Amino acid sequence: MIAHTKTDRTFDVFGQIVVIGLFTALAFAMLAGSSDPLMRFHASVFLIAFIAWIDGFAVKLNEGIGPIDETRYEDGIVKAGVIATMFWGVAGLLVGVVIALQLAFPTLFYFEDWGFTNFGRLRPLHTSAVIFAFGGNALIATSFYCV
Repeated sequence: MIAHTKTDRTFDVFGQIVVIGLFTALAFAMLAGSSDPLMRFHASVFLIAFIAWIDGFAVKLNEGIGPIDETRYEDGIVKAGVIATMFWGVAGLLVGVVIALQLAFPTLFYFEDWGFTNFGRLRPLHTSAVIFAFGGNALIATSFYCV
């Protein structure tokens, strides 16, 4: 019986995304005349990611791409999803505790100079973090685990 092996293509797909992003960022930077600091920042982020990808690609070529062991589960993506779920769960619930304390004790977390810390600004942050970030990551990680 001949053993068939698959190779890891994740690195290649990431590289293609980075290259497309690099060219897109450079095109937008040229369209903006390189005067917009936000566009220059995004272009530099993509440039740094591109350089990191090239560096990693050279290391990967030197080491060789090894075969994937098909006898064990590849559950790294599930572990990453669970870690992201826990991070956003803690972040969302922490913001929920802060806004609950703001309702109970209005002067406790009131900072006159920081308008973004009031209840009206933190409530949508809490709702979005819990529903979309925590719940979405939980659903995606669960779906990957089931599949």
